[in-house]
This record gives sequence, C-alpha cells and structure tokens, in this order.
Amino acid sequence: MLTGAAGLGRTAAGAALVLTTALVGRRLGQAALTALAVIAWAFFTGFVENRYGVLTFADGDVVRLGLFVTATLVTACLVPRAAVRGAPAD
Repeated sequence: MLTGAAGLGRTAAGAALVLTTALVGRRLGQAALTALAVIAWAFFTGFVENRYGVLTFADGDVVRLGLFVTATLVTACLVPRAAVRGAPAD
C-alpha cells in the first residue's frame, strides 16, 4: 500500500490528497473540480484502501466518495486564491 511507502496513515493520506486536489483544482469550475475529486477518490480507494488499483463500492467506499467530493469542494472554496502561488487575489 502507498501509505506504508510514504510513511502516512490512511487518514493523513486522504487529507493530503483532498488538500492537493483542492489546491490543484482551485481555478476549475465546480463540475471539473467534482470530477477531479472523484478521480482522487478512485486513486485513494484503489491504492490506499485496496491494493493494485482495485476499486470497490462497499458502503464505506461510497461514504468516502461523498466525503472526498464534499471536502474537496469546501476546501477549494475556503483557500483564498492568494494562497496559491502566483495566482491573482480575488
């Protein structure tokens, strides 16, 4: 699993992935940012929760999907544009 290689626990890895996704997608529209959050969830589910890129859709996975999308959208809204290096302030 990737968490062992990076020295992170699952929760920390998920939080880092949500933050990175929100910062990278900060300038995207809501639909594109939502799609990016779903891709981040798929990466997390496939390589952190499971092994070898296997996606599962158990109850916990679906809950995590909702959390990933919600947390990414909220984080992207809360991070001011000035916090993104080189971005003009709103």
